[in-house]
Amino acid sequence: MKSFKEYIKENVINCNVIHINYNLKKYENLKESNKLYEYISENYEKSMTNFVLIDEIQMCEDFDNAINWIHAEEKYDIYITGSNAFLLSSDLATLFTGRIFSIEVYPFFFRIY
Repeated sequence: MKSFKEYIKENVINCNVIHINYNLKKYENLKESNKLYEYISENYEKSMTNFVLIDEIQMCEDFDNAINWIHAEEKYDIYITGSNAFLLSSDLATLFTGRIFSIEVYPFFFRIY
């Protein structure tokens, strides 16, 4: 996600990147869907292309609500990652039917694998 964030900043003119990494302590207070939604809304920049990047989304309670709320506003490009088995299940596809693209990420080097 960090590499993608750098790519956006280098290649998209007039962009605002809202990046939340739930592995970091500073985002501990955003682990409820309402708080996540409020944070994203507060960091929206009207005159810019807004990207929402969220690492380890499964750490947010009822995250599907927050994602559906911001998606419905049609003013964000949303990218989420997760390592929970639920995120790989058909249940997640049902939650966001017709609104997702899955991107599988593999190690860059054999040594990492």
